[in-house]
Amino acid sequence: MLHRIEGPPHSALADLSLAQNGDPIVSDGFGGGVYRLVAGKLVLLNETDFISPQTANILPDGRHALVPDYLRGVGILDLEEGQVTWMNPVGGLGWRAMALSGIDGLYFDRGSIILTQNGISPERVIRLRLDASYARILKLETIEQGTAHWGIQRTE
Repeated sequence: MLHRIEGPPHSALADLSLAQNGDPIVSDGFGGGVYRLVAGKLVLLNETDFISPQTANILPDGRHALVPDYLRGVGILDLEEGQVTWMNPVGGLGWRAMALSGIDGLYFDRGSIILTQNGISPERVIRLRLDASYARILKLETIEQGTAHWGIQRTE
């Protein structure tokens, strides 16, 4: 370990990704903030739009990141301005099929995102095909759903 960086009081900095220049982007799953580590200091990028942000995925333009929020869906965060827009489906895709809450993992893959959702029932892994701007969902494909041995182990 080279350095220890403390988060704000009562924060839970847990999910980390790297910007194209190598700066860490970290999410506070308790406080809702998304931070960038610049020259050893945490810089708050956004604290008003997310409730429980998970691991950010940097888009190819290097300026934007897809940030799944466990409760709200997928936000597109401008890493320079701190502004967030929310990803929306196109056309007749049903909102029930498009439930984007409960995301605990998001992986960008050549114009699509693969999501793991353990906060909905049934738990599932889906692929969302995106438009060329990466801002709108064109198609949903279920990869796996309701597998008995998956998920969070809950005790009653």
